[in-house]
Amino acid sequence: MSRFTTQIFVLLLLAATAGAQYQLATPNDLNNGAKGVMFDVQATNDLRLTGIDVRLESGLNEVEVYRVTAGTSFVGHENDGNAWTLLGRVTVFAPGGNTPVHLPLPLNLNLPAGTTQGLYVTSTVTHLGGLRYRDGVNGGGIEVSNSDLEIREGVGKNYPFGSTFGNATPGGSSRKFRGVLHYELGIIGTTLSVAGALTLDDSEESITFNLRARQRDVILDRLDVDLIPGNHDLRLWVAEGYESSTAAGTAIANWRLIGSVDGFNAPGGRVRLPMDFEAVIPKGKTRGFYLTTSHIGGIECQNIAAAYQSADVTVTVGKTYLGTFGPEVAPAAMISATFFYRIPEQGGGITAGGTGVLSADPGPNGVENGVWFDLVASEALVVEGFEHNLTAGTHTIEVWAVTGGGSFASNFNNQAAWTRISSEVVTVPTAGKVNVASDLRLFIPAGGVQGIYLTGTGSPNNPLRLRQDSSAPTTIAQD
Repeated sequence: MSRFTTQIFVLLLLAATAGAQYQLATPNDLNNGAKGVMFDVQATNDLRLTGIDVRLESGLNEVEVYRVTAGTSFVGHENDGNAWTLLGRVTVFAPGGNTPVHLPLPLNLNLPAGTTQGLYVTSTVTHLGGLRYRDGVNGGGIEVSNSDLEIREGVGKNYPFGSTFGNATPGGSSRKFRGVLHYELGIIGTTLSVAGALTLDDSEESITFNLRARQRDVILDRLDVDLIPGNHDLRLWVAEGYESSTAAGTAIANWRLIGSVDGFNAPGGRVRLPMDFEAVIPKGKTRGFYLTTSHIGGIECQNIAAAYQSADVTVTVGKTYLGTFGPEVAPAAMISATFFYRIPEQGGGITAGGTGVLSADPGPNGVENGVWFDLVASEALVVEGFEHNLTAGTHTIEVWAVTGGGSFASNFNNQAAWTRISSEVVTVPTAGKVNVASDLRLFIPAGGVQGIYLTGTGSPNNPLRLRQDSSAPTTIAQD
């Protein structure tokens, strides 16, 4: 076998323990109900809502949770479905009575200190009184509170935005949410929304967009997108080996699938894509993304050449396509979306824990044009670069990774199993070690195995200097 002679630069990540969990619970004195209840919460400290428990009529209930998109009170938006963003939908079994039911939805809703946020929790079932609550007498008044959070009296609703029961007028007849709000202290991540700047004039099955990290590394971990009502099978791809979606083109081998969901029933308008994903965008770099749906004309957009930015990221236009990796429709289109991202150094599941260099250098005695090897992470880490022994000359060095993780051993003859994550032209005046992947950011979770393929072309044809021997695969360096 061939042993590689290289140094691997890593950013060690503390695999993140979840933040301390807190909760604010209401009394369980129920005396009324409707399909849903709208109410305001006000944060005294920076916090993030992570979950919610509700009290429901007995039986199988489909429950939806919404927030006022503008991040304000629900008052004035009781009947305006366009003012709300769906955070999630889930079907649960409720025993009835006073027993609260936890909704297994990852809300992850940031509430900075001083923020008032309107929430709407509603059942979609046909029987009367799907969600249980309490009559009140002080509309908008504080129902329960602690040092971090207040829950205020609200109103009852017919699904989805029908009749209103009670009112939020101070001293008026109200409806009180009865349940539990779960939260963590601290704000995680931030957002960039382009929705308010767009006039939607098109919809297609597939659209690309580009995100550039302006001042520091960012991790994109959530998308809220305007979708046409109906059933969607959604896929999200990233082109990590290219500087833009245009450069990656429509060859599926140039894209890595990072998120997917089947059978998502979108109500229409802005919705959170119910998929878990992470895409690291290094400082000063651009990553292309490709979103596709099975719904004909399912993704809304505007045919426009424009760019929008926050302090941390810039989003630029991509193109629209028919089907998945089908023919181009519009050469310049902007997706109508909110991009949620976080800064690695600030936490949010992963925090920077230090840097290190792992060296594997038994000394070269031969040359090849490619080498496979595995990286096994004892801790969560991000590989930030490779420094490899090269022959003198000008070479194009590519780094490929097994898509989704896994060993190279069962994949090295299957190109479809690999994603190109870096491509760099390097000039080597004298044979020796050279950084061959300066823009790399490859996340490997704790305990993860990641197959890597280093390959090069140029002059001479075999640029990689390797150590050749016939022993069985084994660990040649560890940290």
